[in-house]
Amino acid sequence: MPELTVKELNQNFLDIVEDLKSQPTGAKQKVVPKLTGVDASEAAAKIHANIANFKKVLKEKFETLGVKHQIAPALLAGIASRESNMGSALQPVSSIHWGWGDWSKRKGEKVASYHGFGVLQLDKNMAPFVEVTSELKRSYGKIKLNPYEDRWLEWGIKTFTVKLNSAGKDYPKLASAEQFATALSKYNGGRKGLYYPENDLKTTGHDYANDTLARSRWYANN
Repeated sequence: MPELTVKELNQNFLDIVEDLKSQPTGAKQKVVPKLTGVDASEAAAKIHANIANFKKVLKEKFETLGVKHQIAPALLAGIASRESNMGSALQPVSSIHWGWGDWSKRKGEKVASYHGFGVLQLDKNMAPFVEVTSELKRSYGKIKLNPYEDRWLEWGIKTFTVKLNSAGKDYPKLASAEQFATALSKYNGGRKGLYYPENDLKTTGHDYANDTLARSRWYANN
């Protein structure tokens, strides 16, 4: 089959969202002042579409890698918007922790640390690829990694693909669009056994897929 274009991939994504019986409800928390729901998600997406990092670097990378891996560039933008504010929430280049985010002390950990790396936030402990976790752990606090290298974006794409394939196997009775929404929750670490439309119950803010889908839809339409 011929490769789909950026426009076709984004349209396919819009078709998937349209097929959901329960449409995305957007962000539960106020990601921008005074707004929640789809309005908040779309406002955040618009803000992040206008930062220099997106215009100069990420937009082209999402489109190029989206076509290469046949995944909607708008979805990649939506995930990056939700995960790292399109990179603007990550540690700056001046820091040894350049590109890291998600500072927290998790259960069982003695001290707080950064857990996610890159604009798509690959988890140094829970990414589904040993190549990723081993390099992130080895370099953490010692070696600067460039979060905008294609490889880190591609690992994010591969992570979502793993989650999507798993959703298809774990929940075969769900429609493909419902498997897609469930997989998006699992990208954030959503609990196994929870699937669409309850897929967000154990995600960060209890709104990860709903928020990310709304942001991604805005990117696909704009």
